[in-house]
Amino acid sequence: VDQAIDIINEIGSPDLKLMFDFYHVERQQGSAITRFQAALNFVGHVQFASVPDRGPPDDGDLDFDKVFKFLDAHWNGFCGAEYRPDGPADTSLQWLQNLISDRDTASEQE
Repeated sequence: VDQAIDIINEIGSPDLKLMFDFYHVERQQGSAITRFQAALNFVGHVQFASVPDRGPPDDGDLDFDKVFKFLDAHWNGFCGAEYRPDGPADTSLQWLQNLISDRDTASEQE
């Protein structure tokens, strides 16, 4: 991530952005959430998958509750779910339905 930011700064084009992949950053460097926060101004796209199995973002080593809360508060761009589905689309996207339900419940309680 740091090397990519150095290259972006060296080139100096506002159109050059970083594609931040939570899966790869967590696997290769660790502290993906902290690294994303530091790189936020350089990011143009976000991808994610659970660590270490590259499955849906519903379990694993990376706390996707924190990831999605941070993205919701600070990210206005697009995200790509780049993971190995564990079945048909409706089953594999259950994490998304759970996320929406959890947010709706939290909003109702406020």
